[in-house]
Amino acid sequence: MRRPRVLPDELTALWTKQLYDEYANIVHWYGVGRELKPTVIAVVAMQPYGRWEPATRTILIADHLIRDHAWRVVLEVLKHEMAHQYVDEVLAPAAPRPHGDAFQDACRRLGVPAWAAAATGQLPAALAGSAPQVLSDEEERLLRRAEKLLALAGSDNEHEAQLAMERAQALFARHNLEALRHRRGAAMTSAIIRLGRRKVFAHEQLIAGLLIEHFFVYVVSFNDYDARDCVEYRAFDVMGTPENVAMAEYVFQFLRRAADELWSRHAAGHDRAHKTSFQRGVINGFSQQLRQTATANAAAASGLAPRTATALIAAGRRRIEETIGKERYPRTVRRASGGGRFDRGSFAAGEDHGRRIVLHKGVGGSGGGGGAGRLLMPKR
Repeated sequence: MRRPRVLPDELTALWTKQLYDEYANIVHWYGVGRELKPTVIAVVAMQPYGRWEPATRTILIADHLIRDHAWRVVLEVLKHEMAHQYVDEVLAPAAPRPHGDAFQDACRRLGVPAWAAAATGQLPAALAGSAPQVLSDEEERLLRRAEKLLALAGSDNEHEAQLAMERAQALFARHNLEALRHRRGAAMTSAIIRLGRRKVFAHEQLIAGLLIEHFFVYVVSFNDYDARDCVEYRAFDVMGTPENVAMAEYVFQFLRRAADELWSRHAAGHDRAHKTSFQRGVINGFSQQLRQTATANAAAASGLAPRTATALIAAGRRRIEETIGKERYPRTVRRASGGGRFDRGSFAAGEDHGRRIVLHKGVGGSGGGGGAGRLLMPKR
């Protein structure tokens, strides 16, 4: 149940308390707890976004930043100011430049991304929402081809629909394997999928695992602070190259909607069915379907031996986790899932439905609720 909106005169105190908690988390995650001592944090009306004041050991955060931007942006500005504190109190160079080498070193230690480490004072528009960064021409062509294939996958002909989905899967496999084989680097980005509640459902956790296994991304679930409700809700952070993040975000919303719709139909004729078990079965069945064709499609599409293709895919996953994954989440907590009641019959029924799901472009290009929308975002 959503918490009632907090009154305006309470916001500053609640935001400040949350920033103190985030400060403590950051020094723990990045292993600087013995070096960087707690400081004073204040939320004030100011321009532009944040400031470190060494004389009073105070970090100032602008209230308009919190009101107008996602909490992830606020955290990166906080880390930027913490990097200034690190320079002054730990590195202590003789004549530091405001955003010079010492500051950049501090940013690396604290996982500050390039945009937040810059001195421009400009916030990237993409971080305000869930859309990934602007796609290159090559990435956009890839997603347009995928969109056409997924449109064909909406065919009433079951064989044609399945073939179209497999071709879309093979297209992404070939694109990614070619990049890995030729060691082509690519800029990493991320998209936040906000759930708007404090709990991750079991089938949503399974979808996240499916994305990691089949769609060339790294996914972490985390607590995302909502500055309007002043409460933490669960969310997923999907990381990878822009085209893979866009596809993975679309697939997440598509499968979440499919699991809900299939349950509604199943429950209408099965009074004693168990929703959680059924929806877990749906995602497991779809994942089984992907596994049957994934390695063969990847090998055929790239001209590599299946074992080589599998090894490259695994290497690609590790590269995402070791780059942007480690920058954003230097210490992740593995949470057990799948506990509670389990009904084998409902799970088996869900698996049967999941094996017959065909991933396709939804009506009007929508992947379902949650704002997935089209695979392609308009260029900014």
